[in-house]
Amino acid sequence: MALRNPLATKNFPVATYSLIAFNVLLWWGLLGSNMQDEIFPAYALTPRDPGLLQMFTSMFLHQGFGHLAGNMFFLWLFGRRIELALGSVEFLIFYIGSGFAASIMHLAIVFAFLPPDAKTQHVVGASGAIAGILGVYAIRYYRDSFNLGGVRVPASVLLLGWLMMQMVLGILSLYVPEINLGIVKPQLASIGYWAHLGGFIFGMGFAQMSQLGLEARKEYLLSDAQEGMRRGTLMDVARDYEELLECDPEDPFAYAELGRTWSLLGDPEQAIPYYEKAIRLYLTEDRTDLAVERFREMRASWPEAILSLKLHFRMGCKLEEIGEYEEAVTVLEQLSHAEARSAEGEMAALRVGEIYLSRLHRTDAAISAFRRFLRLYPDSQWAHFAEQSLNKAGAE
Repeated sequence: MALRNPLATKNFPVATYSLIAFNVLLWWGLLGSNMQDEIFPAYALTPRDPGLLQMFTSMFLHQGFGHLAGNMFFLWLFGRRIELALGSVEFLIFYIGSGFAASIMHLAIVFAFLPPDAKTQHVVGASGAIAGILGVYAIRYYRDSFNLGGVRVPASVLLLGWLMMQMVLGILSLYVPEINLGIVKPQLASIGYWAHLGGFIFGMGFAQMSQLGLEARKEYLLSDAQEGMRRGTLMDVARDYEELLECDPEDPFAYAELGRTWSLLGDPEQAIPYYEKAIRLYLTEDRTDLAVERFREMRASWPEAILSLKLHFRMGCKLEEIGEYEEAVTVLEQLSHAEARSAEGEMAALRVGEIYLSRLHRTDAAISAFRRFLRLYPDSQWAHFAEQSLNKAGAE
């Protein structure tokens, strides 16, 4: 499932601000209307006579200024980041879907648990759709915080406060049709507090089933691992990265960090296989720079370590490709001496001579390397090539 729309505005949440503007302008335009008698019967959601049109239009109607202001504040606060994560088009589709999910939840609660007169109550508000946004936020970004009036407030505190408020007002709406809050008098019976839970659950479910849930888990596990590294609790770090691999078994970063962690714990039997997997994956992704970086990191801790023969030989060749000729010679010589009887050891010995001759222009070292090759592999299919290279180097 593609979550990021490459055509969406990258740094400006146009859909969020458009929704806020539309809701405000619609409320302003309807100020002179008799909402209860003229607008709500046709466009609010009424459980006794529900319709798809009303499920859609009801999410853009509001009971009063306080109702509108509260909803738009939460849409502005939480919607922008979710839109930038999804893309504007996907965000709008998700927003409408959350509104419909909230309406369905409200209808189910009304018909299953509430008294008969609840079926005639008009329900309006964007809260159900916005609740879906909060549900996504609760999964993907719950460790965030907001700067509200100079005070840093954790997103988790706001989300918990919002949920508690919905529960309290939802219960009150069963018994009290209206409360007086001074400048605002919300009509509790006309606001779908019971729908908010439906939207919230829909948003959480969407986040868990989409890439957002995986991204959240990876990000928080990585954060925990980095914090553990700072505290020096390395076994906890290793467990966090193991969990990270459960989320994404092909994540080279997690393998590399596990290699580093086990290196710090002084365990080459654990560290080297993780480094090898990371290097192999980085090469598969054509990220040679990261493969080389992790290879060097491994060798800094375990200079005598040899990867699987083909991969070790490949890393020697990669070092040659990026111009690290001395290092390439060191790596290939290590392989040619440790695994002289292997096909990779044979090729490494020949390659060492070629690097000395054509890259480093050290003819004496090249002659020595080619002579060693011919001594060890007299029947090699490359013996004729080695002899030609010796002549080219000017050997007597």
